[in-house]
Amino acid sequence: MDNFDLKKFLVENKLTENSCLEEIKAVPGNTGMKKDLLSFIKQNQDEVAKKIGAVYLEDIVIDGLNNPSAIAVFDIDLEDEDEDGNEIEDGVLFNSGVSFSYPEDVDDNFKGENGDEPISLEVAGKQLMYISYNI
Repeated sequence: MDNFDLKKFLVENKLTENSCLEEIKAVPGNTGMKKDLLSFIKQNQDEVAKKIGAVYLEDIVIDGLNNPSAIAVFDIDLEDEDEDGNEIEDGVLFNSGVSFSYPEDVDDNFKGENGDEPISLEVAGKQLMYISYNI
């Protein structure tokens, strides 16, 4: 341990993919507010889900692109007929990925499926932007 350089250790092991400390990776455009937004989404997940038309959100985390993201679970009603020809409604759940950002943090890379533009969303008095994509 005579040659252990704590400064080198901290520089080389902080904010890396292998880190277990759950820090936000240092990337251009990061305002340092991503963890706050992640907490906000978690605290208001029922309202967020309702506003985007989902039943609920799950797996709310910071994604590989450094954005708070979740799996949004949607319920799609399908009309069908029983053996007597009577209409019945069945709900089918499907998942979609969603990522969130503050409007001031949106850049040219924050695009949805097929390059779709972010959608504005107000939750608990805060203005947010979100994109959705297939998972």
